[in-house]
Amino acid sequence: MCSRPGASLVRELGASAVVDYTTTDFARAGQAYDVIFDVAGTSSFGHCRGALNRPGIYLTTAPSPAIMLQMPWTSRFGSRKATVAFTGLRPTADKRHDLAYVSELVATAALRPVIGASYPLARIADAHRRVEAGHKRGNIVVTMTDDGA
Repeated sequence: MCSRPGASLVRELGASAVVDYTTTDFARAGQAYDVIFDVAGTSSFGHCRGALNRPGIYLTTAPSPAIMLQMPWTSRFGSRKATVAFTGLRPTADKRHDLAYVSELVATAALRPVIGASYPLARIADAHRRVEAGHKRGNIVVTMTDDGA
C-alpha cells in the first residue's frame, strides 16, 4: 500500500499489485490476505479482520489497549489472530540470526533498502519532523557521524 506517487517505486521493488491508500480502503476492497502487517499502526484488527483469510493474522508494531486485549482472545478463540511484534524483546541470538539473514538478502539483491534521507545525530529532530510530516519516500537514516543531508 502506498500513495499514487510511490506506486512506481513499489512496483520496481517487486510488488505485483499496488493499492493507493488515498483512494482505496484495502480492507473493504473484497481481497483477502493471509497476513496484514500494519507497520505504521494506522489501522486496527477490527478494521482489517474482514480482509483476513481463515486462518489469517493481523500483525502490528504499535501496541494499544485494544490489541493487547484482542491478542489472548483471538489466540484462543479466533480463526483470525491479532498480535503485536515485540521484536526488540527477542533473545539476542535470534536477532543476530535475523540480521545475518537480512544482510544476505541485501547482498544478493533479494532485498533492496530504500534510503530517503540521512541525518547526523545532531539533527535528529529534523529527521523526526521529516518522518512525522508523512509521505516520506524510503527510510530515514540517522548516522553517528557529522556527515549527512
